[in-house]
Amino acid sequence: MAEPTLSLRYNEIADAISTFLYGVDAYASTSVAEQARTADIIDAGYRQFLYPPAVADIEAGYEWKFLNPHTTLATSAAQTGDATTGTIDVTATICTLAGGDTWPSWAATHGILVIDSTEYAIVSRDSDVQLTVTGDDVTAGEYDWVIEHNGDYTLPDDFGDIHDGFQHDRDSNEAPVVGPVTEARIRKLRSDNDEVAAPRVFAIRILAVGAGATSQRKEVMFWPRPDEAYTLHYTYEALAGQFAAGEYPIGTLKHMETLKESCLAEAELVLHDQYGSHYNKFIANLKSSISRDKKDGAKLFGYIGSANEYSNGNIGRSLNYSLTVSDVVIES
Repeated sequence: MAEPTLSLRYNEIADAISTFLYGVDAYASTSVAEQARTADIIDAGYRQFLYPPAVADIEAGYEWKFLNPHTTLATSAAQTGDATTGTIDVTATICTLAGGDTWPSWAATHGILVIDSTEYAIVSRDSDVQLTVTGDDVTAGEYDWVIEHNGDYTLPDDFGDIHDGFQHDRDSNEAPVVGPVTEARIRKLRSDNDEVAAPRVFAIRILAVGAGATSQRKEVMFWPRPDEAYTLHYTYEALAGQFAAGEYPIGTLKHMETLKESCLAEAELVLHDQYGSHYNKFIANLKSSISRDKKDGAKLFGYIGSANEYSNGNIGRSLNYSLTVSDVVIES
């Protein structure tokens, strides 16, 4: 699929900055130090474009629609002992599958192993067929075991925030998953009734990171814990990656001049230690870009019926809903 011929790539914006700062038309002809400075300027200009300043009647915290991709999350079905998955052999705390399937890849990080109605915490997935668990010596009947997912799923690395919750496939009869609620609410629901069924409620929580090795990641917690391999659809705010040489930026052709002027405004700041005409042009273009971006969204047609007509009463019309699940009232 060909790109629109008026789109701008990294090098074309870099050329404009090189011309402005160094009087050299080609970015590739500038020195290594000048190219490094140009890269820093483009990074700053790109961030300024993606997360616009609240100035000149521009609303604070405006979120571009092109930063809200749609994707899916696949939940994991429980794996139960039977003639297909195999028997389980236990030696002390080592659980080995014999003559059947393999332990799921998520066993060590998100698995719950239940043997003869006793739950065991999984220490490690030593191989495709071997798990180490905690506890005293474990005993097991021939097929009397099940490994379930704990209901927590890691979200994409670029996940910022969720929009409009999770919806099942169109062929599913399941209602949308309500939320987000607080992490504490999910923990309370699981404590009161650790049910395994179609998910009805979700929370988003931040995962711990070690010594800044990576930026913070997030995961979704479901209640009930999913019992099957559901496909859940959702839209989220994506955190943009770095704009690199040879690449096209996020956003459409409609916003290219806005991005270029944002980068030139940062070059202007480097050269004169203050903003000038390029920043003013960036702000003017930014207003126009935001107006165009808003037109890309859904249209308001007025009242089109209550949500009860569409979801069998599972969710109220507005964000102020009240939902009762297993005699527990969950409020937004």
